[in-house]
Amino acid sequence: MDFININVPGGQSHVEAPQTKRRKKGFFSKLIKPIDYVLKAIIYFTIFALPLVFSPQTYDVLSLPKQVFLGIFVLIALVLWLTKMMIARDFNIRRTPLDVPIMIFGAIYLIASLVSVSPLTSIIGFYGRLDGSFITVLYFIILYYLITNNLRSKKEVMGVVLTLIMSTIIASIFAFMQMFGVYILPSEITKAKVFNTIGSLNALAVFIMAAIPITAALSLRKDNEARISFAGTSVLLFILLVLVNIKAAWWGLLAASIIMVVLQAMDKKADKKWLAMPALLGLLSLAFIFTANFGLNIQKEIPLDNKNSIAEVKQAIKERPVFGSGPETYAYDFSKFRAAEMNNQENWSLRYDKAHSEWLTNGATVGILGTVAYALLIVIAVVTGFFNYQKANDEGMKYVTLGATATVVGIGIMSFFYYSNFALMLVFWVALALIGAARKSSEASEDDVQDLNLKNASLEAKVFSTVFFALLFVGAFYGIYFAGKTYAADSTYRKALLKTDKAENLVASEALFKKAINQNGYRETYRLSLSRVLLVEANLENQKAEKVKDVKKIQDYLSRAIDQGKLAVNTNPNSVSNWEGMIIVYRNAALYATGAVDWIERSYQEALKLEPTNPVLVNGIGQVYLTKNETDKAAEYFNRAIALKKDFADPHYNLALVYKDKKEYDKAIAEMNLYLKAVPDSTEAKTELENIKKLKNNPEATTAEETSLRGQPPATTGTDATNQNNTSNNNNNQE
Repeated sequence: MDFININVPGGQSHVEAPQTKRRKKGFFSKLIKPIDYVLKAIIYFTIFALPLVFSPQTYDVLSLPKQVFLGIFVLIALVLWLTKMMIARDFNIRRTPLDVPIMIFGAIYLIASLVSVSPLTSIIGFYGRLDGSFITVLYFIILYYLITNNLRSKKEVMGVVLTLIMSTIIASIFAFMQMFGVYILPSEITKAKVFNTIGSLNALAVFIMAAIPITAALSLRKDNEARISFAGTSVLLFILLVLVNIKAAWWGLLAASIIMVVLQAMDKKADKKWLAMPALLGLLSLAFIFTANFGLNIQKEIPLDNKNSIAEVKQAIKERPVFGSGPETYAYDFSKFRAAEMNNQENWSLRYDKAHSEWLTNGATVGILGTVAYALLIVIAVVTGFFNYQKANDEGMKYVTLGATATVVGIGIMSFFYYSNFALMLVFWVALALIGAARKSSEASEDDVQDLNLKNASLEAKVFSTVFFALLFVGAFYGIYFAGKTYAADSTYRKALLKTDKAENLVASEALFKKAINQNGYRETYRLSLSRVLLVEANLENQKAEKVKDVKKIQDYLSRAIDQGKLAVNTNPNSVSNWEGMIIVYRNAALYATGAVDWIERSYQEALKLEPTNPVLVNGIGQVYLTKNETDKAAEYFNRAIALKKDFADPHYNLALVYKDKKEYDKAIAEMNLYLKAVPDSTEAKTELENIKKLKNNPEATTAEETSLRGQPPATTGTDATNQNNTSNNNNNQE
């Protein structure tokens, strides 16, 4: 037993020491310190690694691995932060001027996701494009609070800056090694000049641009050694930006440079001779905006043009003005409001999942409220950065604030010319956190802390807080589990696709598709791919000799293919791609079963509601009516398809069949010749033309008719014309 000695007159005495409290305090203090250390290490690692993350093991090489990585590590850090507060029984959050706009932005994003045309897509993301989903935005909001609440000292804030700069340098140098054919990674997917860990070359350029203001601002410090190193980094990044040469990046850098010059000019203590650095950056950016003929000759991404974007966004806002169609649903807006004139463009068959710029995309997908909330967040961040810069006592934090503020402005202006990506969002949210954290590190105040001390709280408060913390823990752990399953599912999906190259591997491929669906049943793509494999298996079984052909097996394949297609449509009924998947299923089912034509018609009609200017869909409905011998309706749709796209060959072939049925043989011959002019090597068309000529010369003659859907394109489990309008995932997958 321990005792405390007390001096008393006439000698020493002692009393028993209160051991219980001392043991309890010592036990908890031993836990808090290592937790805090690991928590900070995870934050730094997340910032460093996110721009570099990709996975050759998944079909979605970039977007999904980045979302999974961000989710897992941010949620682990959140669990550690909550654990630390629970141990101390002291829940406190450092307040920043950005709290209100961030909460407004997050709340509007959540509401827009819940009322979306496809809530599931808005929450978890469009496959191949996940950076604008609600989950991703939530992860970045959590990261913001992890940084502002756990990295408070000047050294820790500078650690965030240096970590981000180092990641940018590594990602940029790797990208340029790729461009020059220096492949240092073993994976086959990386052996391409356009591959990098950010996305497209456009995405790489805006990412580099976003980092330059931070390095340029830190080069203005009076510390000569640091000044030289940061100035050298700025020059390196600028040279790399010149080699890529994307106009959107120059607009962003011009705006960031102007902010740095203005703030420095207003600062009486600033070393004015070093204003030359941001001023030169601004002048060069302005010059490069109007100079197109330089940079590496490597294929760059071609986004949707501004004119069509504006026209489509106007109609999207008119239809759903308040909350838009929902985050990550621009593919829906593009299809529904796509101008018919786009059918005459070279890239007419593409579907875009982003408008020309981030601001236009936001207008369509999160509506007026979401766009205003995003603008409000940027404006308040810039104003906060301005005042923090003016009031900062520490030189290092002053220039961190300057760089972060300029970066936010640069990204905001760049967003009028291009759209966001994971790496750019990281820089944006880290810059916001730096604006909030930089002043706190040098001017910490008790008024900045919202404290909820549970040590002396009432029983009701303790119960409520316990339940609240328990829900947060459960949500975080489930999020980590779901992220892991999502990654595993896409890895399985890739393996399944690789097995479809040979007929003998189809059974194994089918099993892998089923496994992927069991791991993540929310991706329609997995189900549509499984339905295709089942159709191929049905066709292979049908090709067997009559003695060994198993009709029941064929029926089973068809039934399961239809079921998977229906499940995909039910998951997202507002996806034209899903309805096209059903069209393929039913067109093939018509080869074996009667009654499928009505289902084909319904699928075409539903798809056409979602994409009314698609000539392929219009032609397909005409085929349905041609098969049903409703020749007048068929002719109407075929002529409509030609009006939508004058060089579209298939409706000419089909009109020839209409006129043949009507015994208007001269018109039939004329239409078939138009088809052969576009497709001169078509043996089928040549044969059909001969048949029509025979009928013209001998009206009593007969020709064999198709038993399934008539006309062009034919039913097939391969590349069907209904699937030629592929979605452009722009800068994500580079397979």
